[in-house]
Amino acid sequence: MALTLYIERVDSSTQLEIRSGTFKFRDWQSRQAGNRKTETLQLVAGGLDSAIVAAENTLADLLYEAKKFHEDPHRHLSVWMTSGTNAETPGRRTLLYRGELVPQLVKNISGQMLSARGGAFYQLVLERHPAWESISFESASASNVSSLGGKVTLADEGGNLDGRIRALNLTGRSGAGGPMDKLWVGLRPAYKGSANFVAKWECEAGTNFTDAADTADASDSGGSKVRVSFATTATMAKRLAMDLGTFVTTSTHALGRYLVLLRGSVTSGVCSVQMRTGLQGSTNFAPHKAVYVSNTADHLIELGEISIPPFDYRSPVELDSTVLDNFQIQLWAERVSGAGSLDLDCIVLLPSEHFVFMSGAALQFSAFNRFISIFTFEDERKLPLEYLGNTPVSNLEYAHNNWAFPQGGGILIFAADRAAAQVVTDAIDLDYKMYPRWQNYTAPA
Repeated sequence: MALTLYIERVDSSTQLEIRSGTFKFRDWQSRQAGNRKTETLQLVAGGLDSAIVAAENTLADLLYEAKKFHEDPHRHLSVWMTSGTNAETPGRRTLLYRGELVPQLVKNISGQMLSARGGAFYQLVLERHPAWESISFESASASNVSSLGGKVTLADEGGNLDGRIRALNLTGRSGAGGPMDKLWVGLRPAYKGSANFVAKWECEAGTNFTDAADTADASDSGGSKVRVSFATTATMAKRLAMDLGTFVTTSTHALGRYLVLLRGSVTSGVCSVQMRTGLQGSTNFAPHKAVYVSNTADHLIELGEISIPPFDYRSPVELDSTVLDNFQIQLWAERVSGAGSLDLDCIVLLPSEHFVFMSGAALQFSAFNRFISIFTFEDERKLPLEYLGNTPVSNLEYAHNNWAFPQGGGILIFAADRAAAQVVTDAIDLDYKMYPRWQNYTAPA
């Protein structure tokens, strides 16, 4: 297996081979320190003294640039250690944070100028990102993704770590509504499978409890909703229960963590809604923080984060499917003020393992190509921008959790809301570019 090893700028404008050029390494040791790795390489430089000095200067410039990039990325380029073999195309690279080249003493003679004695010896210490990523990116796209739990299957793009999402682009779709003001995107690993996972659960498909009844409404998802009248009980009480087995035919395809969004509203006044989760038949349901609902137009309301199942899970231990089927989400509610009713249309289970939320957008179809890009740069900084054509028009507010491409693939779930009201027919197109990542620097021959 022929291995190449370079230190180079991201644009390859300056690079130095440290495997078979003027520098050659004799020994290589690695150690982990927190979320960074330190590489210590023992180098020998051969050839003319002028060539050794030139290689020293090139390496010094690269190490200086590596350090300055993290202090001022607007003025400096990132620097990488890049590896490649004849067994793998393209190669892999890892981001450098800083480094130091230290001349070594050999037989009490400074290692600066020893070409006449067979070579100059150095120790090169590099601090780097813990992952190696592909030099080239993978990409895919999807169209007509619903704003109410739209699902996209993510292929296994390679790597043995979660990948870096260079850019996720969300584009307004012709005839599919908007402008969308708030956007949620959640990614989840495949786990035990995801083909039969359903993100949108219709409330009218659940079981109604105190003062709750199905009500037809053509503007709602599925053409109906559950209305809570509070006719007999205005205080906090169970209004609705939804079992996982009702919505997901293969319950193991629902494993994961989710942010639960409720599409709902009130006819007037203020109501309080509380989600509780557990297993059907249990007397102990975990309560989540109650949220107040005062909007009279339907909007997406965050109810809290849940885990399916609601206890620790180990993949070598197969759960009886009926255990997962009986996972239940309950919606409790009370009337806080006024005399209005509470409308419950549907909930959306948005994966929260890899998650981003944005607000302040105006995403819709435009002849000038209006879209949102969520960038992840090599130093893990995130930046969501809204574009009109090639011009950024909005720097969005955002929050994220472990925003990365799940190793092995999985699913993406999308949800969005308008400032005036959530519209069930809103949809987008999307595409992504991502870099697979690995723990190791090269593939086996």
